[in-house]
Amino acid sequence: MSLQQLSHDIAAKIDAKRNRLAILQSQIDEVENQLNSIKNQTQDYLVKTLKSSLIKLTLLKKKLVNLLSVEDDHIPFNKERAKLSEDVGTTFNKAMVIRLEEVP
Repeated sequence: MSLQQLSHDIAAKIDAKRNRLAILQSQIDEVENQLNSIKNQTQDYLVKTLKSSLIKLTLLKKKLVNLLSVEDDHIPFNKERAKLSEDVGTTFNKAMVIRLEEVP
């Protein structure tokens, strides 16, 4: 094999490797673009989900404040109801005792 033929074969191998490197670099670039797209989609999803969660948390907090306010309003009512129940029970018991005493 002549030196010229050997040089030509080496140049062909180098060109083939350059082409292969170009293809690989193109594939790497494509995968990097896909990765960046996925990162952006993930970040957008996280931001959207976080905003939604904060809105729901705010609504829940408002409902809790309203519920606590309603409970505070009902505490005196519940105390009055308990006292009334106690008074009714006491009155009923007294009435039963009186009726039992009336029975011969």
